[in-house]
Amino acid sequence: MSYYLRVEGVNLGNFIMDTNDLSTIRGGGLLLLDSVNLVEESIRKMLPSPGKDPLRAARERLEDVKRRLEELKKERPPDYKQQKNTLKREKKRLQGVIRRLHRLHPSPHPPGLVITKGASWGLFSLDVDRDTALQIKAKVINTLAEDKNYRHATFVVDLHPDNGEKNYQRDRDSLQTINRWQQMQGPSLAIPAPEHEVCDFDKVRPAASEDFSPKEGRHISASVRCRREYGRRQRQDFYHRVTQLADLAFTRDLGELGRDPSRGILDGKIAYIYIDGNNFGAWQRGARNPGEQCAFDQAVRMGREKVLTAILKRIQDDPAWQYGETQGEKIRLRLETLLWGGDEIIWVVPAWQGWWLVQTFYELARASICYPGDTPLRHATGLVFCHHNAPIRRIDDLARRLAENFAKMDRNRNLIAYQVLETFDHAGTNLRGYRQSRIQGLGDIDHLLVDADDMEDIESCIRELQTPEIDFPRRKIHQILYAWRNNDERLAREYEEKLPEAAQKSLSALQACFGGRQAHWLHLMDLWDYVSP
Repeated sequence: MSYYLRVEGVNLGNFIMDTNDLSTIRGGGLLLLDSVNLVEESIRKMLPSPGKDPLRAARERLEDVKRRLEELKKERPPDYKQQKNTLKREKKRLQGVIRRLHRLHPSPHPPGLVITKGASWGLFSLDVDRDTALQIKAKVINTLAEDKNYRHATFVVDLHPDNGEKNYQRDRDSLQTINRWQQMQGPSLAIPAPEHEVCDFDKVRPAASEDFSPKEGRHISASVRCRREYGRRQRQDFYHRVTQLADLAFTRDLGELGRDPSRGILDGKIAYIYIDGNNFGAWQRGARNPGEQCAFDQAVRMGREKVLTAILKRIQDDPAWQYGETQGEKIRLRLETLLWGGDEIIWVVPAWQGWWLVQTFYELARASICYPGDTPLRHATGLVFCHHNAPIRRIDDLARRLAENFAKMDRNRNLIAYQVLETFDHAGTNLRGYRQSRIQGLGDIDHLLVDADDMEDIESCIRELQTPEIDFPRRKIHQILYAWRNNDERLAREYEEKLPEAAQKSLSALQACFGGRQAHWLHLMDLWDYVSP
């Protein structure tokens, strides 16, 4: 008899976005991502010793080579270069072996126990009897409950019998339903016994007496302390672990990330980018057997690793991405990853690089994040431009609502919904009503969206309008917007006729990108400083 085991970190709002502290948020997200690896390791220790599986052997050998490469970089022996080249050749060979074994594997079941690894959940296949399956479940629960980091999170762990390939979808969905039922029966927050004052970071959990920070003058709960420390370590380690790129350093906080007096009004501003896959859940639900679901999961994970690696290679030597003085201070890259895994990504970058990063992500994703038959998968993006010290929970909520409620209007396209936070301060909680009022007299609400395919053209048009040759009068944008919003077409046309003749081609191209009516004037006003700084 075989079983499926599903584990999921739940109530994520109480483990990731329950503070405004950057390290705590980063630590919570990456801890949940790593929790699935801990579960896999725990399960493997309980399984009978496997036979000689060539795929598993190749994977283990590859991990050993990667580990030796890391040790070699630290030791730097006299023949460092020769050993490094030998190990790199072996790494490349093993990666090719693994790819070939994946293609040749005929079974509907994945080669190994892992079916899917999400950002906070995992689905595993256990070829064991009932008693062993129950023991494995108990072991996983105890491992998470006893771990110094994961005891502060809430997890659900359940089993379901494998009733054969024809019943896979029903088995998988039933197991997820059992997880949800268990979540509803349990607490939404892991709270220890009170020992001291309330935590000054999340304002909910009791602080532990040993976690008072005299330097900061604040009480810290054990949960926040663990996530905060992990987040600080992973600020550098995460990128190397995912991309294998070494010797990269990253800014320590959002102040460093967004600070550059030479950028004028963009100094101290950031771009908060939330990217969510379109219909990824439907792709997974459509998998007819574990093998198909595993293939989808691996395609997404490997594709995103390629994307991040390519982005880091492009920015690592670019001065516009670097922070740090030359007087002995190490150069640090202005990139923050707060969420990674599953179908979601959160990046924070300088405001002057937000448009570029979103455009580059879509460019790389078209070629790298594909399944099946090289079909590119689609993504929705919420993009917020704001000051670096804006409350990060508010920014995150806004970015998620932009993506979920607007950029997903057409899930078959790559759409971006953006907001400049200075124009959002008085919007209240009715984001749809606010956006509808902004587009009034200019077009429809979907004309506020940006199609990823148009990003290059939009940037090119705005750059052209900013050239000295055209000398575009930016103040006229406000006058034209005012006229259109007040249904005064005659006045709007008068203003437009006074614009430079050389600007007409770019303005017409922008108009075509945003629905063909008058929404392009609003985008031109909002994006002028951010698209082409």
